[in-house]
Amino acid sequence: MYFVNVETHKLSRHIVLFLISLFGTFGLDHLSAQSSATGFPPLTAFDHGGLDQINLGTLNINIPLILYSREGRGPKRPVKYVYDNPVWNVVFCQSSPDGRCPYLTGGGLRPMAPNGLQPQATYVACGDDSNPASYPFYFAISFEDLNGTVHFFPVGIDDNRSYVCNGYPSTSPRTITVMPEDPDGWTLTVVTAPDTLYGLGSMTVTDPDGNVYGGDNHDRNGNIPVDPTSVSEVYYPDASCVQTASCHITTTFTYPTATGTAHFDSASSHHQLQWPCISGSATFPHILVDSITLANGKAYTFNYDVYGRVNSVNLPTGGTHTYTYPGSNAGFNCTDPSSVPSTSLPLNLYQVANVTRTVDGTSQWTYQTTTSTTTDVCKGFLKTIVVDPTGASVLHCVDQSGIEFISEGKGLSTRTCYAYVSSAYSPSFCTAQSSFSTSDGISPIATVIKSSQVTNLEDGSSWNTISYVSGEYGFTSNIKTYNYGNSNISAPDREWSATYDTSALPIFMTEEKLYDHGTLISDSQYSHDDYSVAASGSSSASLTTSVPARRGNVTQIKKWSGGSTWATQQIQKYYDDGLVSESWDGNSNHTVFAYDDCDHSFLTKIDKPLGISTHQTWECNTAQLASQTAENGYVTQYTYADPYFSRETQSYSPADGATTLFTYDDGARTVEINRLRDPASGTTTPGAGWLDEISVSDDLGRVSRSMRAVGSGQWRTVDTTYDAAGNISFVTNPYYSSGLSSPKRTSGNGVSYGFDSYGRPYTQSFIHDGVTDTSFHSYHGRDYSFTDESGKIKLYRLNFGGKVVQVCEVTGSGSDSPCGMGISGSGFTTYYTYNAADNLVVATQSGRIRLFSYDLLSHLKTSTNPETGTICYGIWSGGNCINGYDANGNLVAKTDARGAMITYGYDALNRLISTTYSGGGAAATRSSCYQYDTATNGTGRLGAEWTQAGACPSSPPNNPETRHTIVTYDAVGRIKEEQQCHRGKCSSGTPTTSTMHYDLAGNLTYYSNGIAPIELSQTYDTAGRLQSIGSSLYGLQYPSYPATLLSVGAYSPAGSIQNMNLGPVINVTRTYDNRLRITGQTVTHP
Repeated sequence: MYFVNVETHKLSRHIVLFLISLFGTFGLDHLSAQSSATGFPPLTAFDHGGLDQINLGTLNINIPLILYSREGRGPKRPVKYVYDNPVWNVVFCQSSPDGRCPYLTGGGLRPMAPNGLQPQATYVACGDDSNPASYPFYFAISFEDLNGTVHFFPVGIDDNRSYVCNGYPSTSPRTITVMPEDPDGWTLTVVTAPDTLYGLGSMTVTDPDGNVYGGDNHDRNGNIPVDPTSVSEVYYPDASCVQTASCHITTTFTYPTATGTAHFDSASSHHQLQWPCISGSATFPHILVDSITLANGKAYTFNYDVYGRVNSVNLPTGGTHTYTYPGSNAGFNCTDPSSVPSTSLPLNLYQVANVTRTVDGTSQWTYQTTTSTTTDVCKGFLKTIVVDPTGASVLHCVDQSGIEFISEGKGLSTRTCYAYVSSAYSPSFCTAQSSFSTSDGISPIATVIKSSQVTNLEDGSSWNTISYVSGEYGFTSNIKTYNYGNSNISAPDREWSATYDTSALPIFMTEEKLYDHGTLISDSQYSHDDYSVAASGSSSASLTTSVPARRGNVTQIKKWSGGSTWATQQIQKYYDDGLVSESWDGNSNHTVFAYDDCDHSFLTKIDKPLGISTHQTWECNTAQLASQTAENGYVTQYTYADPYFSRETQSYSPADGATTLFTYDDGARTVEINRLRDPASGTTTPGAGWLDEISVSDDLGRVSRSMRAVGSGQWRTVDTTYDAAGNISFVTNPYYSSGLSSPKRTSGNGVSYGFDSYGRPYTQSFIHDGVTDTSFHSYHGRDYSFTDESGKIKLYRLNFGGKVVQVCEVTGSGSDSPCGMGISGSGFTTYYTYNAADNLVVATQSGRIRLFSYDLLSHLKTSTNPETGTICYGIWSGGNCINGYDANGNLVAKTDARGAMITYGYDALNRLISTTYSGGGAAATRSSCYQYDTATNGTGRLGAEWTQAGACPSSPPNNPETRHTIVTYDAVGRIKEEQQCHRGKCSSGTPTTSTMHYDLAGNLTYYSNGIAPIELSQTYDTAGRLQSIGSSLYGLQYPSYPATLLSVGAYSPAGSIQNMNLGPVINVTRTYDNRLRITGQTVTHP
């Protein structure tokens, strides 16, 4: 199917890389326009290659580059460049205040107008040229969210007049039909009806959550997006510039950073391109984007072939994506006159037939597409075969609507059936589907829903998932899943169903249920908008717009607990901007939320039960955390002094001076992290007393090397290598290097990994001391085996949810039972059974059965094991195990097979405060008790724990059986002073007191045990490894006692001690193999 770009034909210009200022929001965060040929219709298959996306229906290359994204009180509005190949252009101007297009095609490089919804026009194929009286064509209005899904709204227009295939339609009256809803429940509203060829009126799109795109963009709570950038030096090309070889367009986009502003620049220029299938020098002008230069001076650069298709993209990191197109004449069959383009038509008629994508000159993917025959697996529809760098191929069948219905390869064969809500068509098989009906010339495509899907594994086993989707609103209302071998359509292994309130927008779920083989095992209900919203206190009225009372905010969650009983698990109230203001948990514990920074945009305070609070402040321009205050008052401050991308450059804690510095070298692709360990070293210049780490990325942005300084110019280094498919193929053992100047190792001592053609782990080899120890995986459908380095084999079987349901430890003995899997073997087999909620219910091995039952909230109710009998997680009552959990899901009682009971108590923060063990009366009942928030710097932390007879009081008694009291924490929350006692020592004696000190990296530097006058001190090397342990006994009453108990002479690169002295005379030497295992130890004593 060919598509003609009407306005591009009119203006004789093409610009193929375009900027979109995206109207994001609400989890589905941006807005863009796409051609129906290169866009992303729902359910369409795409191959994602990191930088790019390949449409498997058309093989068009889509390169989305999100360069900046600003968050605020309202929805996100990322700034994004998108390249589509071949040349598909935005074509229609939307009405706007300045009379210009909301955004221009490609190199026009202007953000979309805040009130603009960008339509896109395309023609369908010329069709029946012998009857040109009625010719339909379609406008496609589409919106792309941040998940890559485009919501696609065709606009059918019937020109009831004479028409010539290569001509130009007039603006005479015609019939217009708009499909108002896509399969995902997004709705299109036409505010001003389209009535002329170049004026499509105004439109808005509303998602099922009530968020509005276009017009007065806002989310369902009335928040309006923050404008992400300012644009300067914008030059709008006219026809004369496009025709001029010296035409250059440069656009600068300025955006805020934490320290000021930064910018990125786009450069476009005139390119003279060639027409396919036309001899001579038939060329035409295009404006193509040549580069996008980021704030740090690194750039994306683009190269094109003679037809304007992208040949390569050079990445700012140094990597390259290269594209080649086999064949000539841009994929056209020049011997077929009906397919040969005319110079009166634009280049976007081109259809890519085949593509080869190469990454960094080594990793290659090929894409080949053909039209299948009616007897082929694709049943006459488009067939695309993708071959990855490992040689594995996957076949995709795509229908005329761009929807994939068959995928075969990499061990899987998936067939999907679709139904069309507004037609009588109902497929009777899952191997093909009919094309959309356009017999009336104006009917847009009907809503498409998935009706069933069957996936077969390489061994022939299959599972089947059937989903039923509401045709009117696009919501999944029922999913039935069948395990391997279950062909009984009326007895699914798992069934999920949902109910929605569709009386108005936003549409929201009110109930969801889960069934296990027809038995209801879970039921949840959701209430919305039960309470009035509180005023947010925003100072900027421009950030909000009026919204209806129906917001769709979840205010109550209830879970069914059996019979007519429902347990309220959570209640929430909201501010008028949709942020949660306060909540109550199942035990009615109350939490309050505040948002006092950046015009009520970000969470700044949480007041928890028991008077405990946490605080945060924010950098408003970049939506980054500026500081956070822990429950105990410990403050950490964050600085983002990177002038380009506002990356974190320092974290600092005023209470103790703890500092971490981050340094970025984008040219060398390194990130260096310095952590202060010794405050005597100062807090600004790394050096002695600092921990120094460096990570290096390769030219595709993957971690390639990691290093830690260990002193004397040495760095503990680990190198990582990747295979052509992007899998980690080799990791070195840690070794000492000279740092960044040292060559990277890609072989030698380390671990290598191999993968099969399906991308699954196949081998893992430890290479050491001239020996290679290898373990293996093999696969057969849902079964796989693992053979360790000694040759021991285990076989595994998975269920449809990926859970292990069978493990066989192969012995090879003829007396053992066969494993009974697709991979042969005999041995000891263990079987596992799960319910529909993925809870383990049965485990069986050699006749020994272990049983587990659960309540309707998936809490473990009983466990039966041969060793323990039946344990009730609750209390036995008339043969039933009941009352085991509180409303927050905390276990409150447990009864073992003897009838012995343990009860548990919790505070309002769900912290354990008591564990009571039943006995023969109160005196014989023992309890373990816990107290919190009482130590210095101890808010939110354990203050004391003790044991006693009887129930636990709120604070320790004078005569407990044992007591452990934490007197002081340091500012970070590490124990600094603690006391312990037992029996009479707790009431009449002196508790044992221990004190601890730490360096800023958290290493213990001082310890006194509180029993004898012993003080131990510890020192550490540059890498933070233990260097020595000293004792205070030297020079006191023990003059012969050594001053140094331990001193380390050397560490291996892996961090194992190679040489150490115990006291002054005992020396210990250890050796290790290159698998880091100890191989010898020598102890000498003169």
